[in-house]
Amino acid sequence: MRDPGGGSGAPPIAVVGMSALFPGAGDLDTFWRNIAGGVDAIRALPRDRFDVDDYFPPERPPAVPGARPGAGAAPAGAADGFYCRRGGFVDEFATFDPTAFGLVPNSVDWAEPDQLLALRLAAEAITDAGGPDGLGDAERVGVVLGRGGYVGSGVARLEQRVRTSRQLVTTLREVLPDLPADAVERVREAFVAQLGPARPEASIGLVPNLAASRIANRLDLRGPAYTVDAACASSLIAVEMAMRDLGSGRTD
Repeated sequence: MRDPGGGSGAPPIAVVGMSALFPGAGDLDTFWRNIAGGVDAIRALPRDRFDVDDYFPPERPPAVPGARPGAGAAPAGAADGFYCRRGGFVDEFATFDPTAFGLVPNSVDWAEPDQLLALRLAAEAITDAGGPDGLGDAERVGVVLGRGGYVGSGVARLEQRVRTSRQLVTTLREVLPDLPADAVERVREAFVAQLGPARPEASIGLVPNLAASRIANRLDLRGPAYTVDAACASSLIAVEMAMRDLGSGRTD
């Protein structure tokens, strides 16, 4: 990469280690082969996630005049349905060994998967760069992570346990006022039981901005550590911020 200082004479910035996890590619070599070979890594939604027919509207909505080909009007209740049966999935590559990073296995169950995978991939990138011994002074090694503030499975599960279960109780009491209180409570308990046991020790894994901090902590990197949220531009902005840190001498 070129000097982010606009020709100020600072040394050029190089990428010396990489790692990758993408749909259809669990490593860098496979990712590059897929690009070079024009591999389509988009596939049907895995049935073990949920039954797509429960969320897919039975008929396509009418087209909107002037809309791009294939676009349609969003009918009432559009937020309750999906309009695509295909996507990019990494299920078979999304493996994580908590003991390798000194984490309690129970703390993984409710954590956001991307936070844990970021930790694994950061370690793999360091290995690709020659290992921890090649990093130099840990006080001068920073972590800048791009992550959009989207709700993942961990936060969604917590939301269901804390808020949705209470909303369910309120709705039952409003719609079926004659339903005995113990019956309402049994419904709530059955709903919560489907979510699995509570894992308070996983709370750190539910905070998006702690993703970079976990990487720094577990890999003993003691420079600046922060997460950048710029929605779909998060990764690009993270790279820009990292280059600025290097160019300014804030990190090595």
